[in-house]
Amino acid sequence: MQLNYVKIMISAWFSFLAMWSTVLIAQFPKEELERGKVLDKVICIENQTYSYALYLPSNYHDSLQWPVIFILEPAARGALATSVFKLAAEKYGYIIACSNDSRNGLFLDNYKIVEIFTNDVYSRFNIDNSRIYFSGFSGGSRVALSVAVLNSSIAGVIGCGAALSSNPEFHPIKNHDFVYIGLVGNRDMNYLEMFDMEEYLTSIKLSNSLRVFEAGHRWPPSETMLDAIEWIEIEAMKKGLQPIDSGFVNMLFEKRKLQTAAQIDSGNLVEAMHQYKNRIRTFKGIAEITEIEQNMQLLEQDKSFKKERKSVEKSRALEIDYRSDFRLAAMQLQILNPVPDSLHHWWSFQLKRLRQMEENKSRSQQLMAARLINMISAMSIEWSQSLIEEKRYYNARELIKLGVELNPDSYYYYYKMAIIEILNNNNEGAFQALESAVENGLDLNWLRSSDFDEIRETDQFKKLSSKL
Repeated sequence: MQLNYVKIMISAWFSFLAMWSTVLIAQFPKEELERGKVLDKVICIENQTYSYALYLPSNYHDSLQWPVIFILEPAARGALATSVFKLAAEKYGYIIACSNDSRNGLFLDNYKIVEIFTNDVYSRFNIDNSRIYFSGFSGGSRVALSVAVLNSSIAGVIGCGAALSSNPEFHPIKNHDFVYIGLVGNRDMNYLEMFDMEEYLTSIKLSNSLRVFEAGHRWPPSETMLDAIEWIEIEAMKKGLQPIDSGFVNMLFEKRKLQTAAQIDSGNLVEAMHQYKNRIRTFKGIAEITEIEQNMQLLEQDKSFKKERKSVEKSRALEIDYRSDFRLAAMQLQILNPVPDSLHHWWSFQLKRLRQMEENKSRSQQLMAARLINMISAMSIEWSQSLIEEKRYYNARELIKLGVELNPDSYYYYYKMAIIEILNNNNEGAFQALESAVENGLDLNWLRSSDFDEIRETDQFKKLSSKL
C-alpha cells in the first residue's frame, strides 16, 4: 500500500509543479536569499520542520528560467553536498538544493521529503521544467534514481557511489528517457556495482556515462562534479533542451581528450579504454569521433593494455568471490551466539590478508583490497546498528569489532563500540573504547549523546570529558 502511494505521488508531483509553478511563486512572499554562496539552512515555508541547503548562481534572476538539481544526502549533510556542486553550478547556471532531512534507511519517508522541499524550491524560484535533475550519494543516489524512474518530468540523474534500489520496480527500463551519469571512487565498495550499472544502462540504450575518481566511498571532488555537469550540458544539447554551442562542444572534446591522455601517461590503460568508450557515446552525433575510434582500436592491440586488462578481470572476478564470502561470514556473526573460535580465527586471517593485499605491487590488487575493507567496514556499522535495534547486543559487538580492527585510526568505530559495550553491561569495555576514540580525535559533542547517560555521572566519564 505504501509503495503504491509513493509511485502515484512521485509520478504526479512534478507534473503538478510544472503546471502550477507560476502560481506557487506568486503565492508566497518573496524572501531575498543571498546569491553565490552556499546557504546552510533554508526553512520550508509550508512545513517549517523541514529545511534544505541552497546555492543560487551569482547572476540568478527571476526573469529567466533555471535548471535545478535536487540532492538527497544519506546523512542529511545538506551544506556539504551542495558545496560539491558549487563550482559547476556557478559556471553553468544551476540552482542546487539539498535536503537537510533525507537519510539512509528512510526509503519511503524520503519521498515525502522530496515532495516537501521541491515544492518549496518551486515556490521561490523560476525553474526550467524541462531541466529538472536529481542527484544523491550512497543510499541517496538510489532514491534519486527511483524518483526519475517514477516521474517522466526528470531530465537526468547524477548518481554518486551507488546505483539501483533493491526493488526492481524502481529500476530503469527501455522506455525511460532521462540521462544518467555515475560517479564513483576507485576504492568505493560499490565500484563494481557502478560498472554493472553502466553496462545495464547501455544495454537498454539509456544515455549514460561513468566517471571514476581517486577515493573511497564519499562524494566526488568538485572538479569531478564539474565533469558530470558538463556531460549533462552536452546531453541537454543533444536532446534539444538547449541550443548546441559548438564552442562548448569543442572545449569539452579537447578536455576529455587530455583526460584520456593523462590516464595513458599514468599507465592506467584499462581506464583509458573505458574513457574512450564513454567519449564515443557522449560525442556521437555532435562531434567527429573517428579519431577516438582509431585510438581505441590501437589501444586494444597494445600488449601492455592486454596484460593490464587480464589482471583487472582476474581481480574483479576474485573480488566478487571475496564479497560473497565476507557477506556470508558476516551473516554468521549476526546469528551465532556464542560465535565459535573457528569463525574468529577465520576473520582474523582474512583481515590480515586484506592488509597484505593493500601493500601488493599490483595496483588492481591494492584497489580491490581497499574496496573490500570499505565494504566490511560499512557492514560493521550498518548491520550492528540493525542488531542494536533488535536488542541483540552480543552480535552487534561481534560485527563492530570488524570495523574497529580495520579502522584503528578512526574514532567513529571506537565510539560505536563504546555504545554497544554499555548495552552489553560492560562499562569497563565502554571506557576503553572511548579512550581510544578520544586518542583518535573524538570531540566533546559526541559525548553529549544520550547513549552515555548511564555512565555520565561516573568519575571515569567526567575525567575523560575533561580531556576534551
